[in-house]
Amino acid sequence: MESKELWRAYAREKFSGEKVAHSQFVDGIVEFLTENCPRGLIVSYDAMNDEVDLGSLIDQVDPARLCLTRTPEADMHLTVHRFEQSTLERHKYGFMQPTASSPQIRDSDVVAVLVPGLLFDQFGTRLGHGQGYYDRFLSRLNQSTKIVGITKDIVLAEKLPSERHDVQMTHLATSNGVKPVHACP
Repeated sequence: MESKELWRAYAREKFSGEKVAHSQFVDGIVEFLTENCPRGLIVSYDAMNDEVDLGSLIDQVDPARLCLTRTPEADMHLTVHRFEQSTLERHKYGFMQPTASSPQIRDSDVVAVLVPGLLFDQFGTRLGHGQGYYDRFLSRLNQSTKIVGITKDIVLAEKLPSERHDVQMTHLATSNGVKPVHACP
Protein backbone atom coordinates (compact mmCIF):
# COMPACT_ATOMS: atom_id res chain seq x y z
CA MET A 1 0.00 0.00 0.00
CA GLU A 2 1.34 3.37 -0.94
CA SER A 3 -1.18 5.96 0.21
CA LYS A 4 -1.78 7.03 3.79
CA GLU A 5 -5.55 6.84 3.22
CA LEU A 6 -5.30 3.15 2.24
CA TRP A 7 -3.22 2.48 5.36
CA ARG A 8 -5.76 4.37 7.51
CA ALA A 9 -8.63 2.33 6.09
CA TYR A 10 -6.64 -0.87 6.69
CA ALA A 11 -5.83 0.08 10.30
CA ARG A 12 -9.39 1.13 11.10
CA GLU A 13 -10.83 -2.09 9.68
CA LYS A 14 -8.25 -4.48 11.11
CA PHE A 15 -7.86 -2.94 14.55
CA SER A 16 -11.31 -1.54 15.31
CA GLY A 17 -12.59 -2.14 18.79
CA GLU A 18 -12.39 -0.82 22.29
CA LYS A 19 -9.60 1.06 23.99
CA VAL A 20 -6.69 -1.13 25.01
CA ALA A 21 -5.70 -0.88 28.67
CA HIS A 22 -2.51 -2.63 29.71
CA SER A 23 -0.68 -2.16 32.95
CA GLN A 24 2.38 -3.47 31.07
CA PHE A 25 2.28 -0.40 28.81
CA VAL A 26 2.15 1.97 31.73
CA ASP A 27 4.80 0.07 33.71
CA GLY A 28 7.19 0.20 30.74
CA ILE A 29 6.51 3.88 30.13
CA VAL A 30 7.03 4.76 33.79
CA GLU A 31 10.33 2.86 33.79
CA PHE A 32 11.41 4.68 30.60
CA LEU A 33 10.43 8.11 31.98
CA THR A 34 12.18 7.43 35.30
CA GLU A 35 15.42 6.51 33.54
CA ASN A 36 15.34 9.03 30.67
CA CYS A 37 13.21 11.98 31.82
CA PRO A 38 13.47 12.31 35.60
CA ARG A 39 12.41 15.99 35.48
CA GLY A 40 10.27 18.16 33.24
CA LEU A 41 6.79 17.96 31.84
CA ILE A 42 5.27 14.91 30.13
CA VAL A 43 2.48 15.24 27.59
CA SER A 44 0.02 12.36 27.54
CA TYR A 45 -3.47 11.93 26.06
CA ASP A 46 -6.96 10.69 26.83
CA ALA A 47 -7.49 7.68 24.58
CA MET A 48 -10.00 7.49 21.77
CA ASN A 49 -11.40 4.10 20.74
CA ASP A 50 -8.67 1.84 19.36
CA GLU A 51 -5.91 3.73 21.19
CA VAL A 52 -3.96 2.40 24.13
CA ASP A 53 -5.48 3.80 27.32
CA LEU A 54 -2.77 5.27 29.57
CA GLY A 55 -5.22 6.49 32.23
CA SER A 56 -3.43 4.68 35.06
CA LEU A 57 -0.28 6.72 34.35
CA ILE A 58 -1.71 9.33 36.74
CA ASP A 59 -1.26 6.81 39.59
CA GLN A 60 2.45 6.25 38.89
CA VAL A 61 3.80 9.61 37.72
CA ASP A 62 3.77 12.84 39.71
CA PRO A 63 0.52 14.49 38.50
CA ALA A 64 2.27 17.87 38.56
CA ARG A 65 4.42 16.65 35.65
CA LEU A 66 1.54 15.44 33.46
CA CYS A 67 0.05 17.56 30.68
CA LEU A 68 -2.68 17.13 28.09
CA THR A 69 -3.13 18.71 24.69
CA ARG A 70 -6.09 20.78 23.61
CA THR A 71 -7.40 20.98 20.06
CA PRO A 72 -8.50 24.59 19.59
CA GLU A 73 -11.69 25.19 17.62
CA ALA A 74 -10.33 27.78 15.18
CA ASP A 75 -6.57 27.20 15.15
CA MET A 76 -4.82 24.10 13.80
CA HIS A 77 -2.18 24.11 16.57
CA LEU A 78 -2.46 21.96 19.68
CA THR A 79 -1.87 23.73 22.96
CA VAL A 80 -0.45 22.06 26.08
CA HIS A 81 -1.89 22.38 29.58
CA ARG A 82 -0.96 20.97 32.97
CA PHE A 83 -3.35 18.20 33.90
CA GLU A 84 -3.56 19.26 37.58
CA GLN A 85 -4.42 22.86 36.74
CA SER A 86 -6.98 22.12 34.03
CA THR A 87 -10.70 21.82 33.95
CA LEU A 88 -11.56 19.14 31.40
CA GLU A 89 -14.26 19.02 28.74
CA ARG A 90 -15.30 16.36 26.24
CA HIS A 91 -14.01 16.92 22.71
CA LYS A 92 -16.42 16.22 19.83
CA TYR A 93 -14.48 12.97 19.14
CA GLY A 94 -15.10 11.72 22.68
CA PHE A 95 -11.79 12.24 24.49
CA MET A 96 -11.29 14.63 27.39
CA GLN A 97 -9.21 17.77 26.92
CA PRO A 98 -8.44 20.93 28.90
CA THR A 99 -10.85 23.83 28.48
CA ALA A 100 -9.73 26.93 26.61
CA SER A 101 -9.36 28.81 29.91
CA SER A 102 -6.90 26.24 31.37
CA PRO A 103 -3.39 27.71 31.79
CA GLN A 104 -1.06 26.88 28.91
CA ILE A 105 2.56 25.78 29.26
CA ARG A 106 5.52 26.53 27.01
CA ASP A 107 6.53 23.86 24.49
CA SER A 108 10.12 24.25 25.70
CA ASP A 109 9.15 22.82 29.12
CA VAL A 110 8.13 19.47 27.59
CA VAL A 111 10.69 16.64 27.97
CA ALA A 112 8.54 13.76 26.67
CA VAL A 113 5.40 13.32 24.60
CA LEU A 114 3.34 10.11 24.56
CA VAL A 115 1.75 10.00 21.11
CA PRO A 116 -1.19 7.82 20.06
CA GLY A 117 -1.62 6.70 16.47
CA LEU A 118 -3.53 4.39 14.18
CA LEU A 119 -0.35 2.68 13.02
CA PHE A 120 3.42 3.00 13.42
CA ASP A 121 6.33 1.45 11.58
CA GLN A 122 9.66 0.27 12.98
CA PHE A 123 11.31 3.53 11.89
CA GLY A 124 9.01 5.71 14.00
CA THR A 125 6.73 6.87 11.22
CA ARG A 126 3.28 7.53 12.62
CA LEU A 127 -0.03 7.30 10.87
CA GLY A 128 -2.57 9.46 12.65
CA HIS A 129 -6.09 10.47 11.76
CA GLY A 130 -4.91 12.80 8.99
CA GLN A 131 -5.41 16.26 10.44
CA GLY A 132 -1.72 17.00 11.14
CA TYR A 133 -2.26 18.29 14.70
CA TYR A 134 0.46 16.16 16.25
CA ASP A 135 2.98 16.79 13.44
CA ARG A 136 2.61 20.56 13.84
CA PHE A 137 2.92 20.24 17.63
CA LEU A 138 5.89 17.84 17.59
CA SER A 139 7.79 20.02 15.11
CA ARG A 140 7.74 22.87 17.68
CA LEU A 141 9.51 20.86 20.41
CA ASN A 142 13.17 20.84 21.42
CA GLN A 143 15.30 18.31 19.56
CA SER A 144 16.07 16.59 22.86
CA THR A 145 12.39 15.89 23.60
CA LYS A 146 11.57 12.18 23.71
CA ILE A 147 8.69 11.42 21.34
CA VAL A 148 7.18 8.06 22.22
CA GLY A 149 4.67 6.44 19.88
CA ILE A 150 2.21 4.27 21.80
CA THR A 151 1.18 1.21 19.82
CA LYS A 152 -0.36 -2.20 20.25
CA ASP A 153 2.25 -4.86 19.49
CA ILE A 154 0.33 -6.02 16.46
CA VAL A 155 0.04 -2.55 14.95
CA LEU A 156 3.55 -2.18 13.63
CA ALA A 157 3.84 -1.89 9.87
CA GLU A 158 7.06 -2.73 8.07
CA LYS A 159 7.27 0.71 6.37
CA LEU A 160 4.62 3.42 6.16
CA PRO A 161 4.54 6.23 3.60
CA SER A 162 5.75 9.55 4.97
CA GLU A 163 5.86 13.15 3.90
CA ARG A 164 8.36 15.90 4.56
CA HIS A 165 6.26 17.41 7.37
CA ASP A 166 5.86 14.10 9.27
CA VAL A 167 7.72 14.00 12.58
CA GLN A 168 9.34 10.66 13.46
CA MET A 169 9.00 9.13 16.89
CA THR A 170 12.25 8.69 18.82
CA HIS A 171 10.84 5.64 20.63
CA LEU A 172 7.97 3.17 20.43
CA ALA A 173 6.13 1.79 23.44
CA THR A 174 4.41 -1.58 23.30
CA SER A 175 3.38 -3.97 26.06
CA ASN A 176 7.00 -5.19 25.90
CA GLY A 177 8.41 -1.83 26.97
CA VAL A 178 9.85 1.28 25.32
CA LYS A 179 12.53 0.93 22.67
CA PRO A 180 14.32 3.40 20.40
CA VAL A 181 13.20 3.30 16.77
CA HIS A 182 15.40 1.93 13.98
CA ALA A 183 17.16 4.38 11.71
CA CYS A 184 15.30 4.70 8.43
CA PRO A 185 17.33 3.29 5.52
